[in-house]
Formats: sequence, structure tokens, C-alpha cells
Amino acid sequence: MGSAIKEDSDNGLTTLKFDFSLSKGVSRAVPHGDSEAKNSVKTDGKRLSLRGLLHYLWEQAEFNKWSPGMVGKRNWFVIRKYLYEAAKLKQAKNISLDSLLFVPEVFDLDQQQDIAQRRQLKLNFLNGANKHQPFMLVIGEVKDIVEARIGHKMVIKHLPDFPILLNNDMYRRLNKHFVSEIELWSANEQGHLLAIGTFGVNASGIAIFQEMALMVTNEQWIPYDNADELNLITTLIQSRRRFIKCLRYNLPTTIPTVSALLTEKDNETTGVFIKPSNATDDFEEAVKVMIEGSRIRARYWQPELGSMPE
Repeated sequence: MGSAIKEDSDNGLTTLKFDFSLSKGVSRAVPHGDSEAKNSVKTDGKRLSLRGLLHYLWEQAEFNKWSPGMVGKRNWFVIRKYLYEAAKLKQAKNISLDSLLFVPEVFDLDQQQDIAQRRQLKLNFLNGANKHQPFMLVIGEVKDIVEARIGHKMVIKHLPDFPILLNNDMYRRLNKHFVSEIELWSANEQGHLLAIGTFGVNASGIAIFQEMALMVTNEQWIPYDNADELNLITTLIQSRRRFIKCLRYNLPTTIPTVSALLTEKDNETTGVFIKPSNATDDFEEAVKVMIEGSRIRARYWQPELGSMPE
């Protein structure tokens, strides 16, 4: 975590440092994807990227953990509730994270006006006194990205009456930097595509994304990076195993990490590594070093050699 996440044990407050802006100024308007760091040999632990923040909240809410008793118990109501719980006692630039965060509530047509009023109260933060236009953070499930009259707009589930615009440049960069997430989402109709982004509201009251990142999850809302990880997660769930899905935060895919930790109560913890299809010699050597230096048991699955280890 480096210095991006600082926990104060005395007051229970956690301070976060972001590498994205929370107010209008010099904005890159570039989504943070893995392709930006493919040639990197280390991660910058000084500040959290948007994807890193989403992984942090997901882990704090324990949505990367699984046990057989969780079947059928996760839905958007639960996701929203525990994301807000995870944001409590967190701050960035002396602003509480739960006041910065907007997670749409479950949409109900009969309650549409009441929902819209509660949303407006939440978004009043964007009208605060500030010499720079303040931004908020939104986390939502992507339903579609469609053309608008100018640029594109993202339709978020449970926000049918509140599209968020993205200009043509951001749309192009989104498809470039997050092509893997979009393809994985397209290939898995039971999965979910999560968006996290900073957004502001213009003088016309229209919401516009400033920066954005994407994360794909399976049907049970567990994140995964590629088709082999989805295969592993599916097998573990079907086998009624307990496990923790490890998240990358700011790390690029060129750096190996444990895909999952098997956490059976009566057995030794086991870390499962997966060899990606584009693994280099350096990647293989790094996995070997990690396994040899680890205090837990490890398994290395090489999908091109056949079925996963017992």
C-alpha cells in the first residue's frame, strides 16, 4: 500500500491519497488502465489510482471473499450498503469519503421522484462553495455506453434518468485502456461491469465524467482479470470452497500476484498463481521467487498444459 493508505489506530481514521483530481483544474481526463503501466517494473505506492480505490473499497466491503453460505445473498442493495460502510472513517484531502461517494440506490419506478430528490440532496456537494468546481466519485454497474448528440453517454443500472456524459476523447481512451474488461464483460452475460469515475455537473445540470476506470466481476460480484481467473473462481464456487480473490490495486498485469487464496478452516492456506498467455521469462522467474519466498503453500496453474491442479 505504500503511503497511499494511512491508517490511524488511535482514532480509526484512514487517510487516502489519490492520483486523480477532486476538483476542476488541470485534468488529464484519461482513464487509468493497465496499459499505461505495461512497461513498468514496480507500482507507485504513493497514491491510489481510480482502479486502486475501487479495489480498496471492494476489499474493505469483503466482496472479494467467498464461502458457500454466500450463494444468492449478493445484489445491488447489498453492494451499495457495504460500499458506503467501507467508505466510513475514510478521508481524502480532509473530506470524508462517504460524502464524496455516490452509489445509486436500487431503482423503483413507483419511488422514482423520491429517489431523484434523495439523489439531488446527495449531489448538492457539487454546488459547494469552492473556487474550483468540485467533483464527486460515482460507482455503478454499467448497463450501456451509447452515442449522444455530442460524444457518448454511460447508462448506469439503477440510474435510468441520470446518464453521465463522456466526450469522444474519453470514449476512445476508455476503449483503448480497458479493452480487456469490456471484452470479458461482453463474453460473460452473467457478469457485471463496474465503473468508478470522478464527475461534475455543468451549468445546465448535466453530469460529465472527468476520469474513469472499469472493473469486471462474475455473477457473484467477485472481480477477475482474465478468462482463466474466471474459470478458477467458477471451479472454486462449484466445489464449495472458501477463498479470497486477491486484487491488484495499482499493479500492472506484468507483475505476478496470487490470483486466489484458498482459506479452508481446517487446512493450510494455499495461494494459486495462474500463468497468463503472454507470460515472459521475467514473469516466470518472478513467480518462482515469490513461491520460494512465501510462507504459505502455493500452486502454479499453467492453462496451456491442461487442467488446473487438484
